[in-house]
Amino acid sequence: SIYHHAYLEAADGGNPYRPLQIGKSYLNHPALLSLVGVVHGVGGMAGTKWLWFFASALGWIGTLFVITQLLMSAGNVRSNGNEQQHLKLRAGVGLLFLAFAPAWETLLTGQVNVFAMLALVACLWLDIRDRPWAAGLCLAVAFVLKTSPAAFALYFLVMGRWRTLAGAASGVVILTALAALQFGGGILAQWWEIQPEMASVIRDSKANQSILALAYRQLEPLGWDGLRPTLLLAHKLGFLGLLAYLLWWSRRMREGDPAMKVGLFASFLSVLVVFSPLLWLHHSLFLALPLALLLFHPQSRMRWIGLSCLFLIQGSRLFETQVTSHAWTALLAHGLLVWAMLRELPRLAAGGTG
Repeated sequence: SIYHHAYLEAADGGNPYRPLQIGKSYLNHPALLSLVGVVHGVGGMAGTKWLWFFASALGWIGTLFVITQLLMSAGNVRSNGNEQQHLKLRAGVGLLFLAFAPAWETLLTGQVNVFAMLALVACLWLDIRDRPWAAGLCLAVAFVLKTSPAAFALYFLVMGRWRTLAGAASGVVILTALAALQFGGGILAQWWEIQPEMASVIRDSKANQSILALAYRQLEPLGWDGLRPTLLLAHKLGFLGLLAYLLWWSRRMREGDPAMKVGLFASFLSVLVVFSPLLWLHHSLFLALPLALLLFHPQSRMRWIGLSCLFLIQGSRLFETQVTSHAWTALLAHGLLVWAMLRELPRLAAGGTG
């Protein structure tokens, strides 16, 4: 509904970004509204939601398919050309994630996450298969859908994937130009205007599973005047520190094999999601790739960690409603997942498989 109403507002020449209410307002790149317009034009007022739901369901199935290809590229499952093992892998990923709570919340609320996740894993898959221009276009699509994937430009920069970056830049320019032609150039200024506000807000809703929001809710009753700017600064520094660490490893593994690239990409994805200031349950859909890497890891200990993270995320909403209003299970799952993915980087750099 948020996307649909924003499209109608923009089509009428209004500002779809105002009033700015986190969790209720449209926040995405204007190019997403062009996609919403296509769905609206095909389905009409009544059929738009159903068309969006079925397209999202197909997108999630496609995402799971690409993840299985990445697992095979990374060597998590040694197929040796055995089609039976391929089928077992696809069945395992499908059974684990078709019932994934964040995916169902995404589908039932009509979020755009599925399309963004499909674009991200397709970007990695195509880049590994040395199709950089197509990979870059997928990254451009992911960016206009969710904005935060822009951080992957640093990953490809350090990895020296210049054509992938060129494809991404070209895609962003084309998609942005199309949105400006459709809705007018003013909509780009309206989108850019809200970015500083987005970077300085703490959404303290109890549904927000972000570590930033959770820390604010615990400390706010103390009445400390400088709490908000201090937490925002600490949160940004923590994210930048981990990002610098990941980029350092990316530099070391620049000429690495597919296993290194999949592991690095999944580590980036984990940090981007966990350090998002807005982290609803449906955003954990983006953790499907790192979770799958752990669940099919050659070490049993890492598989147990992946399974624990999966169940903690799966039950987080039930825990919040029945036990406490704070997302402690989600925080534990996110922390375990980031720790496990970062712990893998030295092993990947050494070329280890067990």
